[in-house]
This record gives sequence, structure tokens and C-alpha cells, in this order.
Amino acid sequence: MTTYTVVWHQDSLNELAAIWAAAAERATVTDSVVRIDRVLRFDPAVKGVDFYGDRLLVVSRLSA
Repeated sequence: MTTYTVVWHQDSLNELAAIWAAAAERATVTDSVVRIDRVLRFDPAVKGVDFYGDRLLVVSRLSA
């Protein structure tokens, strides 16, 4: 089975850093990022939902 690694775009990292810095519970944000990496590690092309030809994965603690 092929495993994948999430490579974060710099804009996404910047936004994530801002979310983390503003969070009352930073561990929750960190846990959400770990969950994203775990979910997308195997078969990322089928995770989430179709979104205009891309995929959208919603992680509740990071969604607005």
C-alpha cells in the first residue's frame, strides 16, 4: 500500500499558524493537523468530498 505525505503550501502554513496563535486551546488545533496528516496518509484521492474537480476535507476544529 502506498503512503503519502501532506505537503503544506506556505499560504496554508501561514493561515494555520495564525489559527494556532489565536486559539484558546492550541492542543486542539495541533490534534486537528495530526488528524489531517493521518487521514490523508492512505488513499487521499478518495478522502473528503468532490469540490469543483478537487477534494475538500473538512476537519471540524479548523473549519469556520
